Amino acid sequence: MQLEQPSTDTFRILVVSLSEIWARSARAILATLADVDVLQTARGGLTAYEIVRSEHPDLMVIDDSLPSDEAQRLLELLSEAPHRPYCIAMIPSSRHKWFMQRAGADATVLRSNASNDLISAVLLAREHIKAGQ
Repeated sequence: MQLEQPSTDTFRILVVSLSEIWARSARAILATLADVDVLQTARGGLTAYEIVRSEHPDLMVIDDSLPSDEAQRLLELLSEAPHRPYCIAMIPSSRHKWFMQRAGADATVLRSNASNDLISAVLLAREHIKAGQ
């Protein structure tokens, strides 16, 4: 019996969140997209970094439940990693946008608009990644 190989067009996403409720919501939102494989949820910055090193996701969504200093350290570590996923940071308000982008996030999404804007951000990230290949 031969196992089916995953499609090379599958877009692999890692969710980083301390909130189980938000992580489930994000996974449900992302599961509506075609050719998306939502990997496990990382419960902290160092765990996320280890998963990135071993699983090589294309994209990482960082929830604002992660303390800002931990999110910043994760983004700094990723800037030096051989495989750096595109990073979308969920933010509680627009005043946090500058901080997360300065730390290294490629995009930000207001948590209050996540159900609509997260899908749009992921689709834009996918196009950005495909254009860079």
